[in-house]
Amino acid sequence: MRHSKSRWKLCCWLWCIPLFGAGFSSQEIIQKVEQTLSGQKTVKAQFEELYIWKITGEQQTIKGDFTLCGESQFRITTDDQIIVSDGKTLWTYSKPTNRVIVDKIENTENDWLPQKLFLKTRKEYRNRLSGEETLRDRQYYVIEFNAEKDDLYVTQIKVWIDKETWIPHKIEQTDISRNRTIYTLNNVQTGQPIENKSFEFQIPEGAEIIDLQ
Repeated sequence: MRHSKSRWKLCCWLWCIPLFGAGFSSQEIIQKVEQTLSGQKTVKAQFEELYIWKITGEQQTIKGDFTLCGESQFRITTDDQIIVSDGKTLWTYSKPTNRVIVDKIENTENDWLPQKLFLKTRKEYRNRLSGEETLRDRQYYVIEFNAEKDDLYVTQIKVWIDKETWIPHKIEQTDISRNRTIYTLNNVQTGQPIENKSFEFQIPEGAEIIDLQ
C-alpha cells in the first residue's frame, strides 16, 4: 500500500508565532488541542485520505476508520490494510498480499499517535495562524506549518482546527515534489468506552508473517 507511514503521520506540527483575530496565539491553540486529545482518552472517527500527484493531476482516495485509546493503543482500518497496536506490539496487515508485519511499537515511527502530533517538528517547522474558515457551517482556525530545513520531505502542513471542540478536522500536507495529501476526519467521537479486544489482532490463517520484534 502507498506510504502507510504517512497515513498516520497525519501531522507533525509546532512552534509559535503571534496570532490575530480571536485573541489566541498559535501556541495556545496547539496546547488546547493537545489537552483535548490527551484528556479524552479515547477517540473514534472516520477518515478520508486524498493523495494528489502534482505532475499528472492524478488522484487516489482511501477511506477508513480509526480508534485510539490512551497513549499507544489504536486500530486503523481501510479496504486493504489494518494497523493495530495494543500498546506494546504493532501489527500491520496487508489484505491484498495476506501479509502481516509484527514489530514492537517502540521500534516504529509512531508519529501518528495523538500525543505525538505536536512534538516531532517543534524544531523543524515554524508556524503561523493563516486565518479562519467556515466548513459545513462550522468555524475553524487554520494553522500553517512551514519547514525550516530544505531536506524535509514534507515542506508544508496546514491544519484546520474546530473552534468549539479543539479537534483537527482536516490536515493538508505538501511534499518536496508538491504532491498533496489531504486527510479529512468525520463523525468524531471522544470519551467513548472501547473494549480491549479492539486493540488485539488475530493473524488470518495462512498469512505470511514478518516478525521484526
